[in-house]
Amino acid sequence: MRYLTQPAIILLLLTASCRGYDLRLLQGWDRLEMECCYVQIQEGMDPARVQTAIQWKWPMIQVLQQRFFPSLADFKPLIVVYPDQASYQRSSEHLPSNALAHYDRSRKAIHVSIDAADPVWRHEMSHLYLDELSSKAPFWFQEGLARFLQNYNTQKNSCSEQAMLPEFRVWVEKNPDALALESMELPTSVDFLDPEGTAQKTVLSGVFVYFLWTRGDLTDVMRGLRDNPKSDPLFHITYGERGAMNKLRHEYIEYLENPVFNVAPAGCQ
Repeated sequence: MRYLTQPAIILLLLTASCRGYDLRLLQGWDRLEMECCYVQIQEGMDPARVQTAIQWKWPMIQVLQQRFFPSLADFKPLIVVYPDQASYQRSSEHLPSNALAHYDRSRKAIHVSIDAADPVWRHEMSHLYLDELSSKAPFWFQEGLARFLQNYNTQKNSCSEQAMLPEFRVWVEKNPDALALESMELPTSVDFLDPEGTAQKTVLSGVFVYFLWTRGDLTDVMRGLRDNPKSDPLFHITYGERGAMNKLRHEYIEYLENPVFNVAPAGCQ
């Protein structure tokens, strides 16, 4: 399975446990404490190999934390690590057979194989950090932010260009009307029995968050959620004013009509 080319299926596997589903009692597991995080590994895994792999990944994750979740500098996340993708799949039978990783909201932990690709780690860590910052964040922001950070190049500085996910670009180029908003009511959930609708809501969420980032608004949203975790993300841009909401909607539609797919955030210094 190609992780970046099947958004509807990936959405299912990445959000299934976000509804509070506790996977299982983890028997036969060892727990490590690292400087960055807590790690749970299956018995028989080489702790040194796991530590090396996570230390290799962590500078990338730390960039995301510092730029988007700065208030969580002292937070040590829990990571449940599997020796390979096959082992992860055997241990996650309640998820689709092509699942690559997931965030378990009930345990506030990501479940991932040690050899999972960087985009998988970035996506799941986004879910984990956002849930710690604001557990009431709506679906569109949870998934939209995770999709944006999934493709985020941490080797660039914070004011550099960042690209939209390739499959999202295809949607915008081929069918922008499907992503337009008649109002500012963004997706709050998905129906997994409706794959087409699920895909559209996922893409809309990701494209809209990318749009907010290009405007420089994402920083204000993250700061607002830090100060008021139960607030609506858009409140920190529009302050609930109808005129400001309509203006934002119109500017988003204009963006869909004249999109940019690799741009730096406005007003960044």
